[in-house]
Amino acid sequence: VEALETLKATPDVRLLFTDVVMPRGLNGLELAAEAKKLRPDLPVLLTTGYSEQLMRRSDLLCPGMSWLNKPYLPEELAAKIRDHLQKAIALRPDYPEPYNLLAFVSLATGDNLESAIASLKQILSASPGRHDFAFTLAQLYARAGDYKQARQMLEQIAKSNADDELRQASEMMLQQVNANEENKARYEEAMKAAAANNNGGGRTIVTVSSDPSGGAAPSGSAPSRPPSLNR
Repeated sequence: VEALETLKATPDVRLLFTDVVMPRGLNGLELAAEAKKLRPDLPVLLTTGYSEQLMRRSDLLCPGMSWLNKPYLPEELAAKIRDHLQKAIALRPDYPEPYNLLAFVSLATGDNLESAIASLKQILSASPGRHDFAFTLAQLYARAGDYKQARQMLEQIAKSNADDELRQASEMMLQQVNANEENKARYEEAMKAAAANNNGGGRTIVTVSSDPSGGAAPSGSAPSRPPSLNR
């Protein structure tokens, strides 16, 4: 019931993901059927450990419904969600929301970052005032290690007329990006110094602190990779 109320109040919902077995109230199939009455075009992804029984009752599945068998890996769930969002884009290529959701899937999994960046840039060119999309794009750049582009976008959002919450989030992420850029530079300098020392016949192994205030120092362990951005 709460899910249906949310669906009524939130027209931007682009995908319903539900378990077939519910602890109370409607089960997943009943919820999907009611949701389809409200939004016939809404894709529905059902998950269950009883997919064989469900397959034998194909009459229970309306068009636009599919299922994911339990247990499933996060990658399998991401692939199913990506498939539904791509179908939504194919049906309404002018509607921007699925692009942002698809980009979020790539942000969470780390897959298809380049294509997510390209499609989000394209939709932003048609919707230049969507600061929320710009923030997702900045996160994608940071996830891909392009801190320069991420920083430029975050600076623009922080100085824009976006809502206070989004501007504050941009400022906080900007601090993270700057710290990661500084740490990456220290890492590269440490690697150069280690290589030069090795060429001279010595062997000095260095580490790079993940703390932006720290620096490279001799140690007994190999250099650590620059930390990825926390999301």
